[in-house]
Amino acid sequence: MHPPSYCANPHSTTFTRFILYKHLSHGQLGCMNIQLAESTHLTSSPSPDELLEPGLSPRSLGILGESYAEHWLTCRSWRILGRNWHSRYGELDIIALDTDGVIVFVEVKTRRNRRFGNPQEAVEYKKQRSLRRAGSQWLFDKSHRIIHTGVRFDVIAISVLGKTVYVNHVRNAFA
Repeated sequence: MHPPSYCANPHSTTFTRFILYKHLSHGQLGCMNIQLAESTHLTSSPSPDELLEPGLSPRSLGILGESYAEHWLTCRSWRILGRNWHSRYGELDIIALDTDGVIVFVEVKTRRNRRFGNPQEAVEYKKQRSLRRAGSQWLFDKSHRIIHTGVRFDVIAISVLGKTVYVNHVRNAFA
């Protein structure tokens, strides 16, 4: 799958998120306005051209890949709930709410070649187990009370091959 046509969706370093929550004492639904500092995000929308830079370290390529994946999801009307969330079980790259109201934990893998297989193949059983545990911990955190219709784990595999960036979004990659 080729990268999406580029959409104009400028990011700033601070986002406003409206999160529905259930009022604990009255059982009523309300809306909470939360300001989230997004210090790890690029201040402008990432371009596929940035991923093509030959001198990028693997770490820089991974960070750019996550930013590109976030933008790719935002262009598809997904709401980003968090990025690079850490727990004792590991890191969740992207937490998002898709257009059907499903909370999606997205693991992003970015590779320059296929020497070790496709990027999504790097999400093996041990990594899946860590992601499931981290996802459960995120859901049980009281600050993450969001009305949703389900939960799933996706993988976005970004392959930078030659002068082309390929995006493969594997929905429901594992249970």
